[in-house]
Amino acid sequence: MPFESDDGIFEASKEIICRDGLSGLSLRSLSSRLNISASGLVYRFSSRDGLIGGLMDRFAGDMASIWVDRLAVLPSSSSPADLPALSRAILLDQAMRHEAEIRALWECEIAGAGLASAQQAVSELRSHARSFWETCFTRMGMEAGLAPAWAGSMHTLERLLVVSGLSLEGRVWVDQAVARLYERLEGLSPSAPGDSVYRGMAEQGLEGFRDIEAEEGSTPSRIIVAACEQILSEGCAGLSHRSVAKRAGVSLSSTTHHFKTLNHILLAAFWRIYSDAVQKAEAAQIVDQSLSTEAFIDRVFPRLGGENCSGRSASDAMEDIILTASRKPGMQKIAIALFALMGGTSERILNWVNDTDTVFDRFDGHVFRLVLSGTKAASQLTGAGQIEEETKAFLRAFL
Repeated sequence: MPFESDDGIFEASKEIICRDGLSGLSLRSLSSRLNISASGLVYRFSSRDGLIGGLMDRFAGDMASIWVDRLAVLPSSSSPADLPALSRAILLDQAMRHEAEIRALWECEIAGAGLASAQQAVSELRSHARSFWETCFTRMGMEAGLAPAWAGSMHTLERLLVVSGLSLEGRVWVDQAVARLYERLEGLSPSAPGDSVYRGMAEQGLEGFRDIEAEEGSTPSRIIVAACEQILSEGCAGLSHRSVAKRAGVSLSSTTHHFKTLNHILLAAFWRIYSDAVQKAEAAQIVDQSLSTEAFIDRVFPRLGGENCSGRSASDAMEDIILTASRKPGMQKIAIALFALMGGTSERILNWVNDTDTVFDRFDGHVFRLVLSGTKAASQLTGAGQIEEETKAFLRAFL
């Protein structure tokens, strides 16, 4: 295995990922961090793809051992009521001890085929968690078929904890999301009805950073459209004033005049992509917005989080922006606020379901979107058909 446990390459790689992302990890950046010649790294890894593939293999091996250890201390039988506490403990442990792994997995899933050398290891990372939760659900007397979607939701909540920097607000927000998810699955009334105060507080961080007014066809609008096109087709990694100016067909000086920092471009692009996604959701071609659970799952669910013409979904692009913003100085609060926006239209969509007495609130919409985010990422690795059916089973219980 290229990554030996007795050298500093593994730890240095993790530090670079946490600071600059997987896109910032290269043979050159790693040799600079270690103050060694790049030639030795070339001999060991051959290429950047070899470096990332080896790193993700190491992550997969380490996490396999961790999930085995967790399974070893899992009681042979327990109550479903134990699920929230167990989930919270594992989420906290993951975010505190494995930030680099969480960020790398997230970035690999967003990149998809763009990081082909890592996809097998990413699939293994997902499968370890999935197997643990399937065993857990079985031992608790719960339907094991619901476990894969629960595992996907936990992946999304790990990311929320990492983006929040394990803040008190982030921890309470995650605790409340786990509780709401469990209560909906078990058909229980929410112990804390209404929106999460902490999610709402996070969203308030966007005050003053709302959608930029730009007249269609104006220079600012062309710059925003060009940034969106680049993010949707190539991701955030190569985004710069120069690349956006070239794509927009405007001068670099004009681009920096209208958007002084790259952070401003990222925010403007997020709002444009988010607004387009909201309009798409609201314009769903459903004449009768009063549907049975099965009709909702068959007709509405497949339309959520669809791909754009480049084959990349708006949700992937928005998560890419959140992940990028979370690493930038002064942008962490904005990244958390953007995460809080998840599910903004889902509350209304959920209330189209007419064969339940449940009235879904803003936090239900948020939690619903967390589930879809986690399961969509898994579908890119294990096959869309299987994950879609598992997600539908989960949604039947949720609704």
